[in-house]
Amino acid sequence: MSIDIAIRDAALGADPVERRRALLAAAGLLCVTAAVAFVSELVSLSVGKLSLYGFVLLGAALAAIAAYRNSGLLICCLLILAPAVGPLAVYRGFRYVCGSGPVALPGSFTGAGAAVFWLPVTLLLGTVVFSAGVAARWTVRTARAW
Repeated sequence: MSIDIAIRDAALGADPVERRRALLAAAGLLCVTAAVAFVSELVSLSVGKLSLYGFVLLGAALAAIAAYRNSGLLICCLLILAPAVGPLAVYRGFRYVCGSGPVALPGSFTGAGAAVFWLPVTLLLGTVVFSAGVAARWTVRTARAW
């Protein structure tokens, strides 16, 4: 029984309130990045497309804070994956409506195969950020104990 609780806490975090906050932040990032991608594609704004990378970094910062406060590897990965999924879904929809498009360059959100790049990158970044957040929490707690 306690092993199930420990695994759940490691994956989702121990505090349900913090978990809900992180899930709400992930949902908000997904919606905002989808809206930015949609508007920037319709108006042809390259600034909007560049800001999508900033939202992924914002998700990484929120994931580090979530890992420091509550743990939760899946929550951290979701906070980084959500801002990447928003534009990927929008550009996939445009590709579906307009027909086939170009092959995606590494790091781009548009084109065929963009999700093949972003899925492992965001999962790897989520794991690294989770490790950094947990290490920071451990360091602070150890320093306070001394």
